[in-house]
Amino acid sequence: MLADTVPVLLGGTPAPHDERVLESSRFCVDTSLIAEQAANSLNRVTLILFAAMIEAARGASADSIVTVTDTRMERILRRAGWPLRRIAAPQRVGSDHGRRRLSRDV
Repeated sequence: MLADTVPVLLGGTPAPHDERVLESSRFCVDTSLIAEQAANSLNRVTLILFAAMIEAARGASADSIVTVTDTRMERILRRAGWPLRRIAAPQRVGSDHGRRRLSRDV
């Protein structure tokens, strides 16, 4: 999907094509459902979503997840302790005020 939908975000790098790499696209949570915050100031429901993503990756025998996010979400992932590696520099896409970028968990 990345190569077909947002190839500009790859920065000339080939899209990952490996059965051990899962691709996540849009993900979101309704943080009003659970008001509890974790020690890192993230909402507990956000951490539950991340845990489910890790569980899905393990269930698929994957060792990494590639995702397109904006730079705001990158900060949340880092606060959650996810090891991130940018595949390319952030690029402005559409009218969103955040800069989109592609990252790969390693």
